[in-house]
Amino acid sequence: MVRQSKIFDLYFFNSNLFISDLFHEKIDSERGKFIWMPDIQDSINYIIHLIKKYSDTLQNCFIEDSMGWMIPRLKELFPLLNLNEIKSPEKIHPENKTNKIFLYPQSDTLADSLLHVYSLLPPDKTKIITPKKTAEGTEDFLKSRKVAFTRYSYKLLKEEKPDVMAFLNDWTKEVQRVTAHCRRLKIATVCLQESVIDFGDHFKRMQQTDYAFVQGSQTAYDLQKKTVYITGNPRYENLNRSTGQLNKKIIINCNFTYNIYEDFRYTWLDMISETLDNLRLDYLIIQHPRDTGDLTRYRDFRKTNSATVHNILSDASVLITRFSSLIHEAIIMGIPVIYFNPQNERMKYGFDFNQSFIQLAGNKEELKTSIERVLQQQIDEEELKSYIIRHCLPVTKKPSVIISELLLNYHFKSLKFSLKDLIRIIIYHPVIRRLYGPFVSFIKSETT
Repeated sequence: MVRQSKIFDLYFFNSNLFISDLFHEKIDSERGKFIWMPDIQDSINYIIHLIKKYSDTLQNCFIEDSMGWMIPRLKELFPLLNLNEIKSPEKIHPENKTNKIFLYPQSDTLADSLLHVYSLLPPDKTKIITPKKTAEGTEDFLKSRKVAFTRYSYKLLKEEKPDVMAFLNDWTKEVQRVTAHCRRLKIATVCLQESVIDFGDHFKRMQQTDYAFVQGSQTAYDLQKKTVYITGNPRYENLNRSTGQLNKKIIINCNFTYNIYEDFRYTWLDMISETLDNLRLDYLIIQHPRDTGDLTRYRDFRKTNSATVHNILSDASVLITRFSSLIHEAIIMGIPVIYFNPQNERMKYGFDFNQSFIQLAGNKEELKTSIERVLQQQIDEEELKSYIIRHCLPVTKKPSVIISELLLNYHFKSLKFSLKDLIRIIIYHPVIRRLYGPFVSFIKSETT
C-alpha cells in the first residue's frame, strides 16, 4: 500500500498545467501527492475518500480554485483540516493545438476497452498501434471490428512522433522498451488502468510511464506514484444492471493464469463445487481465455472472453472468484461477489470488503456462510453507488469522454531519457531476450 511520510499534503487539481515545472517552483512538492480529477460533482467523493485514507498523516489539503465549490462542504466534514485554495496557473498551451495520439493495446481484451476512447478521438489525430510481438489476439479483434491499425516500429515512432502514446499495461518488457523509445524522442507516455490491479510487487505496475490514469480514488491511494489522474475506466461504462433474480446460477470464475497459483486451481474449484453441491445450489464455472486448466472433470463449465462473459454474468445471482477484473464488473451489474481466498493470496489492492455485496472468505466454512448471507440480504443502493464511484468510474461523466479530452488537449511532457531507459532498449531487444533470457532477468532485477 501507499507509504506515507509523517507530514503529508494532498494537492487536488483540474487545470492543464498545474504540475508544470514553472508551477512546481511555487509549492512544496517534496511531501505531497498530486491528484488530478474532473471538475464534476462525483469528484467530491474522491476527495472525501482520500482525506479519510490519509487522515493519520495529512496536514494540509490544497484544492485548485476551479474546484473551490467543494471547500465549504469539506470544511463541514473536516473542521480541523487545514484546507487551502490555490489559484490556477496561466495557460501556456495554445488553445487551438490538439495532440497527436498513439494508442497501444496489447491484447484483445485491452483493445476492446480502448475502443470506447478511440471512437471519441479525431481520426486524423489518432492511430492504434499493435505490438510487434505477443499481441494476444489484438489484431484479429481489431480486424473483426474493422478498425485500422499499424504494427509498432521505432522507425514509425520516429517518423510520426506523436505527442503522447497511451498504453493499458506498462510493465511488460516490450512496453518498457517502447516507453524508453518514447523518452528518447521526447514523446510523453500514459498508462490507462484497464482493470483492478495487484499493486506492490516487483513489476511496479503503472509506474513505468510518465503519467497514470486511474479508475478511482482507491487506486489513487494504492498506487505509489506522486501524481495520478482519476478518470474512471471506460471498460465499465456500458455495463447493464442485472435483474438480480436470486434463482439464477452462481458463477465461479476460474482465472488461474500466467503461473499465478496455477497449482492451486483444482483444489480451489473442488472446495467451491463441494460447498455448492452440499447447499444444493446450481452453478456454472467460467474459464478465463488464458487459463489453460482442463475442466472436463466438472459438470458445467464454459470458456469465455471479453465478448461473452458479460452475457453470462447477467444470468448470475452471485460471482465467486479470486483476484479478477470481474469483481468490479459484477458489482457494477448489481451482482454480489465473494472473493474466495483459501490460498492466502496477498491482495495489494484495497477492496473495502463490506460482507454485503463484496465479501471475503478464507475457507470452506466462511464460504458457506458468505453464500448463505449474500443470498438472503438486499444490496444497499447508496453504499453500492458510493463504492462504484470510489473504485470504478464516476456516474456523472463517462470515463471515455474524460480520457479522450485529456489525451487530446492536455499539456503532456515526457520524462528525461535516462540510463535505465538505455539499458531497457538494449536488454529488452527481442534478439537479446531470446538469446540471453536468464541474464536479462538478472540485470532487470538489479536495475529496477
